[in-house]
Amino acid sequence: MIVNIILWLLALYGLWSIFNLVWESFQSTKKPKANLSVLLIVNNWEDKVEKVIRYLANQSYFNKHPLTPVDVVAVDKGSADNTLKILKQLARNYSFLKVVDSKRISSSSVVEYGKNRCVGEVVLVFDDADFDNLEDIEQAIKFYFSNSNCKFYKEE
Repeated sequence: MIVNIILWLLALYGLWSIFNLVWESFQSTKKPKANLSVLLIVNNWEDKVEKVIRYLANQSYFNKHPLTPVDVVAVDKGSADNTLKILKQLARNYSFLKVVDSKRISSSSVVEYGKNRCVGEVVLVFDDADFDNLEDIEQAIKFYFSNSNCKFYKEE
């Protein structure tokens, strides 16, 4: 009788071990996406910078999605208007926003400097050439979060 109980317990333990092994291998195929950073290269964006930052702040990605953009880095390329002042004021209200004044940085390395300030593993970069309206940023972020087959490669 005791031998039968021990054999049944060993059989159940074996089945449980097999189930765990299969479950763990299934779970490992579902890799989470990397954290996302948004890098804005701004120059004389006084008329749109506040709208862009408030738009990003209102996205559910920052508050509800477990794979949220971890930060927004705004690099000012020496704006002649109040862009930098507006950004600094917004940074006081939004913890995800980092503001960089690039007056002391060569223009060829502004993007690299901004990317180094981002903490996300994937960085979406927007500047005047890429940015026409808020839909551009919205489409890029939605593409990142919705396309489960999309692969992003780190620059080495």
